[in-house]
Amino acid sequence: MSWLSEILSGGSGAKRRALGRLASQNIDAFRDLGEDYMAQFSTVMQDFTRYRNENVAAFRSDMERSRSDYMKYFEQARTQYGEGMDKAISEMRIGRESTIALSRQENERQQQRARAANAFTGLGQSSFGQQRLEAIGRQGVLQEGLIREQYASQLSSLEAQRASGMSTLSGQYAQGLSAIGSQIATGSSAMTQQYNMASTAANQQAIANQFSMYQHGYNLAANFRGQAAQMAGNAFNPFGQIIGAVAGGFGGTVGSNLGNAFVPPTQ
Repeated sequence: MSWLSEILSGGSGAKRRALGRLASQNIDAFRDLGEDYMAQFSTVMQDFTRYRNENVAAFRSDMERSRSDYMKYFEQARTQYGEGMDKAISEMRIGRESTIALSRQENERQQQRARAANAFTGLGQSSFGQQRLEAIGRQGVLQEGLIREQYASQLSSLEAQRASGMSTLSGQYAQGLSAIGSQIATGSSAMTQQYNMASTAANQQAIANQFSMYQHGYNLAANFRGQAAQMAGNAFNPFGQIIGAVAGGFGGTVGSNLGNAFVPPTQ
């Protein structure tokens, strides 16, 4: 005979015993429900933890790839800048040597013309003629020195510009790497903290839900035992009260808990 049949058709003692069994069954049922809930919740939290780890790892991987790309592109820019400056310096040196060579050629032509003029006028062996040639030679040396001085100043300026540019690029490179490293550390920490806060809140809510299930079972059990105790001297409608309590319990607290079992808690 079922507990409902005993309550509806049995005597007073049978009714009390049936209500006692019903009270114990409710405690066991809601304890099992709470344990099943926590088992399912544990599976969900395992997935949540794996999802967190995957997301944090993906974030770090993306940031590391960004850092690698930054290092590669910056190194390309620095190499191109250095090569460009080296080419400019090299071309200026070539230009200096070419200008010196042209100056020497012009000086040599002037000396040749002076010798021809001396020979034509008969001054080739005279001191005047020799002084004239020497003057042209000194002028050539002075012109060459002036060319070297001008190019030396320009080369020095280019080399200083190259050194300054490389130093500036290196400084920007270090700052960029530092900023990316800071973003990786800060972003990973923030993501982990947010996930941990959500996990803590979810666990707290799950414990509260499980406790609510246990409590509801004990409340129903207390209600049934109280009714059994009152049956000795008080008549009541067992079907209406008991079925109403069970239906109300499942429709109220338990239904609410099951509906919110895996809803992320709000803070």
